[in-house]
Amino acid sequence: WMLLTVRYLAAVTVVTAIGIVAALAVSAAAFGGNPFVNPLLGKDILALVLGAFAYSGAFVLVSVVFPTRAMIICLVYVFGWEGLVPNMPGTMYYLSIFSHLQAIAQHPVQSDTNPFIIFLASMTGTNTLSASVSVPVLILIPVATVAAAAAWFTHFEFVPRDDE
Repeated sequence: WMLLTVRYLAAVTVVTAIGIVAALAVSAAAFGGNPFVNPLLGKDILALVLGAFAYSGAFVLVSVVFPTRAMIICLVYVFGWEGLVPNMPGTMYYLSIFSHLQAIAQHPVQSDTNPFIIFLASMTGTNTLSASVSVPVLILIPVATVAAAAAWFTHFEFVPRDDE
């Protein structure tokens, strides 16, 4: 379990660092060289960090349970489930990590935006989640998925040998 958890934390660190650098670069480009003028930057960085933990946890669990098909399953999840569920009517968006990230970031939707762009950004549905609900959910997801992955890995994958 320790080997899997440390690798998970290393992956989260790399993804978070790359995401924060990219967010600062985009913010600097959009706000004339000073990224800290962006009023949404703090919420975006919080969403990036929590998203890195949540998605990495889900992907680690999938990679341990389905080792030969993990990449395919994760890509279908990200581009299928996460792309479509937030756009569905009703309350299906509760089951999407991306909907919780949007609730934390709280980006405004402009009415003059191209409908195709709004669909790609998964903003056609009615997301009424609040940050006070989404933050605990995004903390619980990686805890549960990494714990399940570590238990699975310990019992089914990493079997210690007698000669060591």
